[in-house]
Amino acid sequence: MNRVQIQQAAEYFCSKWNIQTYKNSSCITCSYSKPIYQSSMKGEGKTESSQFRKLISCPFIIRYGKVEFKRNSKQHNGVYSVYVTSIIAKHTCLMSNSTYRVAKKTSHSSKLNLTEVSTAVNYLKINPHLEARQLRNILKDCIPASFHIDSTFLNNFRRRVAIHHAKHPDSRNLTHDVATHLTKRCNLKTYEIEELEDPIIRNNFRTMYK
Repeated sequence: MNRVQIQQAAEYFCSKWNIQTYKNSSCITCSYSKPIYQSSMKGEGKTESSQFRKLISCPFIIRYGKVEFKRNSKQHNGVYSVYVTSIIAKHTCLMSNSTYRVAKKTSHSSKLNLTEVSTAVNYLKINPHLEARQLRNILKDCIPASFHIDSTFLNNFRRRVAIHHAKHPDSRNLTHDVATHLTKRCNLKTYEIEELEDPIIRNNFRTMYK
């Protein structure tokens, strides 16, 4: 089981108990848990949501580590197998319908989560035919809540990612500008499609789908 799979399994199980999970690269917590990482920048971490989390400080947490992780490997962090290192199953949040609805509403950021977009992009490099349901589950927590992830959005995302990999076959990390471009809601423009006219890019593109 890799990081994305354990996050999805925990999210599904917890949702049945009216618990909204909060995920990062090393653990899963309740959305009412105290923030683990505090910003050192003045004015950050002072939002109403973060203050509310500090007030309730639900202790629930699942910590996990990577199996056979190699820092210099070209393999993306999201596809490494993980193992659970510790669990605190206690909850101090109400686990009610009303608190769950509030948590769902406040859990979506208005900004892109660059790490998770990068995970989705790398998954499509490994498996360009990744099922729509799995791709949607990865994307729903890393793009703004205003985005409607329908079949049109997924198709455009797949095509832009395929072209991106064809242009940059050895690329591992995304910049914010690239992630913003890949998650555009509009259909592909003519200039984007015309990039496949380049012989090298076209050959890389065909290799991906062999």
